[in-house]
Amino acid sequence: MQHLNTEDPDIVIYGGCFDPPHQGHIDFVKALKNRCSNSEILILPSYSPVIAGGGTKTAAASFEHRVNMCQLAFGLDASISTLESELPTPNFTVNTLQVLRDANLEKKLSFAIGQDQMVSFDRWYQPEGILQHHDLYVAKRRASGSDSTGSIKDSTIEVIRKLGKKFEWNEQTHSFFFPEWGHSIILLDTELSDAESTSIRRFLNESPNKLPSQWLPESILSYISKHHMYTNPKKVKNGTQ
Repeated sequence: MQHLNTEDPDIVIYGGCFDPPHQGHIDFVKALKNRCSNSEILILPSYSPVIAGGGTKTAAASFEHRVNMCQLAFGLDASISTLESELPTPNFTVNTLQVLRDANLEKKLSFAIGQDQMVSFDRWYQPEGILQHHDLYVAKRRASGSDSTGSIKDSTIEVIRKLGKKFEWNEQTHSFFFPEWGHSIILLDTELSDAESTSIRRFLNESPNKLPSQWLPESILSYISKHHMYTNPKKVKNGTQ
């Protein structure tokens, strides 16, 4: 008999670079709130983003700016954490989640990523260490540079098979259950905005008038304009621009 976990987690952690946060991110938070109505949503901007498979990348906007934009983008729908700025770098998601578990011993914590991140999840640092302790919520997002990531179920199965772990698919909950750990990968039945940060930065730098208006809330666009962001290809790491 397959285990069905229908209880909402206390906290759903949504991590990312948010460079900048856009309508796709906002849609994801709304989808999480719809699925986990009793959960706190915790936004976790990465301080020194790590590339799947190894190495780090430099964010175009400073950590301070990205945190400020997240506060504007998500408002009262989520809390914003600056935890990763306090941890040694390079830092990995599995380490950050351990710190959060230690600080919330009596609470159930889940983690959320887009499908564009899920397709490379097997190449993350210790992905099993994440699934061993957390349910994982995944929403459909197209991968940067491609038209589609295909079926979210099929692409997730491909990643799970690369991990080499036994799983059970449950049609009712739209989830993959891992008997070894007692946790699941849960697919959200929603498709988010096709906005993506890479394209937004390119539009803002090269042809801002062509940026699709539905990709960025006015508050974020105003913040970017006020601070003259994304108009210079030179990147900064974590100081204030």
